[in-house]
This record gives sequence, structure tokens and C-alpha cells, in this order.
Amino acid sequence: MIIVISLRQTERVTDIMSDNEQRYRLVVLGSGRVGKSSIIRRLLKDEFVEAYKATVEDLHCREYDIDGTTIKVDILDTAGNLEFPAMRRLSISTAQAFLLVYSVDDRASFDEVRRLWEQIKEERTGYTELPCVVAGNKVFESNQLSFSCHNSPLPNPTSSYTLFIARRECIVSVC
Repeated sequence: MIIVISLRQTERVTDIMSDNEQRYRLVVLGSGRVGKSSIIRRLLKDEFVEAYKATVEDLHCREYDIDGTTIKVDILDTAGNLEFPAMRRLSISTAQAFLLVYSVDDRASFDEVRRLWEQIKEERTGYTELPCVVAGNKVFESNQLSFSCHNSPLPNPTSSYTLFIARRECIVSVC
């Protein structure tokens, strides 16, 4: 599975990097048990692990060479519960892109994505310039989609995308 997220150069994370290096932070948010860590594991390692382990916060760093420019991407896997609201606020304030994840079989997790989007709008000036992808996870068969693309929590379909992701089969549908 390949998820391509267009990252705009919005701000430098550090001034120590050379001129041909850029660093971006992608923050992955959503309710607990929606598969945020599984999506990241699938993207970075092409693995799927059946067992569930709650995440407090994990940072995955990767470097990519694109036309001679080193792009460093920090993917922040966040906790799905509200036990750590200060950590959530900090992750939102440092993000340059968002992946908001819900489970297609859990309406409450979809509603949480809407609340997360509202929180991003409240805490970030210029939020409309930040790339954001909404991922509906745990799609096992195409007829199990519980929510349509028209119900996307993000108001501007030209700057955001909705993905539907299956857990093992790597089925990705983009709206």
C-alpha cells in the first residue's frame, strides 16, 4: 500500500539541516482501536499484526531522496484516547500534515474525526494550507462502507482526500 500525501513546505522544523534537506511532520490522529498504528506499520514495513497494543505515542522517522533533495518525514502515531490532551495539542501544533483515521464499522470514531478537525481548526492558524487525509480503515468488503465520501468531515474536498483502507488486502479507494 502506498499513501502519497502532498506536503507543502510550510515551516522548517530545525535550522541545522543543510539547504538540500527538508523535514516534515505527519501526525496521525483518531480514536483508539481504529488502526492508526496498523496503517503506519503497513506503509513503512509492509506488515500487518493482528494483535492490538494501545499506543501512547510513537515517532517514526524516514528519509527519502527525491531528485537530489533529502526529505525527512516524521510520522507521529498518537494515542487514541483522551488521557493525554496536552500531548494531542502539542502534536497538532507541530504538524505540517494530518492523517485522520476512523473505522468504517464504528460511527463514534467517525464523529471523533469531525471533532479532531474542529480542534485542528481552533488550534492552527492557516489550517486550510495544511494537507489532510481522512482514512476510513477496516474495510473488508467494498459493500461494508458505512459512510460515503459525501460525509467527509473536511469541508474542502479540493485540499483533502478520503481513503478507504482494508487491513490485509491493501485495498485503497480514494474519494
